Amino acid sequence: MPADEVELKLASILYFQAYQEELPLHSYRKQDIEYIIQQLNIMLTEGKEEVFESYILH
Repeated sequence: MPADEVELKLASILYFQAYQEELPLHSYRKQDIEYIIQQLNIMLTEGKEEVFESYILH
C-alpha cells in the first residue's frame, strides 16, 4: 500500500530537519514511510544517529 500524503509530508519535514536536504524521491510504501518517520523522530528527539536501510531511501 502506498504512503499517504500526510505521512509523506511529515517524513519530508523531519528528513529536512535532520539532514538539511529533501527526502529522496521514491514510491514509498506505507510501511517504509512509517519506519522513516520513526527513525527520524528517534534521531531528532534523542540525538541518536540512525542508519536507514539503503533500499528504503534509495
